[in-house]
Amino acid sequence: MISKNNFHHYVMLIVLVFSGVKPVSQAVGVSFFDFFSIGALIYLGWVVSNRGLLVKKEILSSIFIVSIYPVFLFFIYNDGVRFLYAIRFFEYFLWFFIGLLVHDISRLILSLIIMLFFSLVFGSMLGADFGYFNYVWELSAFASFCSVFVLVTMRKTPIRMFFYLSFLSLIFLSAGQRTPIIATFLTLLYLVFSKDLFSKKIKYGVVFSILIGSVFLIFTENRFSNTLSDVFSSENFNSIDVIYNESKKFDTYGEFVYGDRGLVGDSGDLSFQLRIKKWSYAIKDMLDSPLSLIFGLGAGYFGGAADSSIARIFFEFGLIGLIAWVVFFINMMRVSFLIKILTVCFLLNAVFIDIVYSSRLMVIYLLVVGSVYFNSGGVVSRNEV
Repeated sequence: MISKNNFHHYVMLIVLVFSGVKPVSQAVGVSFFDFFSIGALIYLGWVVSNRGLLVKKEILSSIFIVSIYPVFLFFIYNDGVRFLYAIRFFEYFLWFFIGLLVHDISRLILSLIIMLFFSLVFGSMLGADFGYFNYVWELSAFASFCSVFVLVTMRKTPIRMFFYLSFLSLIFLSAGQRTPIIATFLTLLYLVFSKDLFSKKIKYGVVFSILIGSVFLIFTENRFSNTLSDVFSSENFNSIDVIYNESKKFDTYGEFVYGDRGLVGDSGDLSFQLRIKKWSYAIKDMLDSPLSLIFGLGAGYFGGAADSSIARIFFEFGLIGLIAWVVFFINMMRVSFLIKILTVCFLLNAVFIDIVYSSRLMVIYLLVVGSVYFNSGGVVSRNEV
């Protein structure tokens, strides 16, 4: 017999798997699963409302601002093409409230890891190389997030912790993505020394593992070391000034960024240079319209990929949006130590990955944070007020 709590849990997982957490998809239009997803979101929102769950005002207000502000900019800029970009954060933040229904945090994250395992196995059979995820960086960033979660929540069950971390480490090694690997290493170092959660043996073990992993990744022949050496090459740094000066010669963002996607010069890192192209043109547009420094260039300016959530938030939403997001993350980090660590990992990944805009990653972060928030006592019912 399925209990009500289990039923809500299964509804949430079905939405995650089949709709790809995209209530409205910009790429393929509206499909059956989009309608299913919207219906499920409404149902779960109704359940939250019926249970009379109240969220603290400072949390609620920061969520409201960061989700509604892009819609406000849409009406200011009056660009119909960008409407789906404007409402995306509003859709995403519904998952924070759905997380309030998931009371067993470990069960939630382990379900997501199991989902990841089966999606990789069956996804490969169906021709989807990264299973549930669209891109290898999404897969690797998810492994980064889960690694930190597992280390904190399973520290008292080392065998289970080792099993899950081993599986996640295989993803890191096979993916070879720079930002998630570095973000995970930095978060783990911050974690083991920021609070007395682990014994000295575990602390030294984590530091030793990071050192060994770093030596292996940097000094052996692999995708990570090869791309890292390209990033720090002199050709790459010389390309920054060249790219910015070139951006002034083009009339549109799309023409400049996607017209010629080749390297500047004979060598360098293409991923790095494409990022510089996107951000350089955004800087040019901001300088041409000084008010955009305050209000931003509007949701959807970068399209589907800004290659940095920090850059997307600043350039698209300006100083107002940046301050609103900073307040939101600070409020989240004050709730509990677990949310603080998860947010640190999330933001480190966001430096060179558009993790905040990813429909696969942002909603998982909000789902987990909502669940942790409920379990930390941040939520009360109307009957307790």
